[in-house]
Amino acid sequence: MLAGILNKRVVTLETQEGSATAPRCWRWRGQAEYASVPEVCRAAIRETESVSPSAAEAAFYEKGHRVYQALYPALKPIYAQIAEL
Repeated sequence: MLAGILNKRVVTLETQEGSATAPRCWRWRGQAEYASVPEVCRAAIRETESVSPSAAEAAFYEKGHRVYQALYPALKPIYAQIAEL
């Protein structure tokens, strides 16, 4: 579903510890264990699953987004009232 909404390929990574992975990658780069940040990323980040959007799914969500964009100006004051509750 997310792939269709974004109209982009969505991947699942081997590790779910992204906040810990980034500092480790920068440390490896800083210690000259790897020549570049992209090289570190290729070594440290592994995809386990990939989902690409179908054209029909992407078109469906794009159409819905256009409807939302058309409705938003009329709904904006209502959203403000809801926020004040």
